[in-house]
Amino acid sequence: MLLEQVARTSATVAETAGRKKKTELIAKLLAEAQSSAPADERAIAARYLSGEIGRKLGIGYATVGE
Repeated sequence: MLLEQVARTSATVAETAGRKKKTELIAKLLAEAQSSAPADERAIAARYLSGEIGRKLGIGYATVGE
């Protein structure tokens, strides 16, 4: 699975108004990942789509605010 696919799906979900359609988009991507991507890549894709990055960045709120 390519990061491009995950990023494209994420952008489409952000532009989509309906919860049902968002769920369908994410489910489709995760189903594709299930059949074609290794387990560690599936976990990364799921974390990315849920808004988690999976590691600390070492920056605080003040830096983000800048």
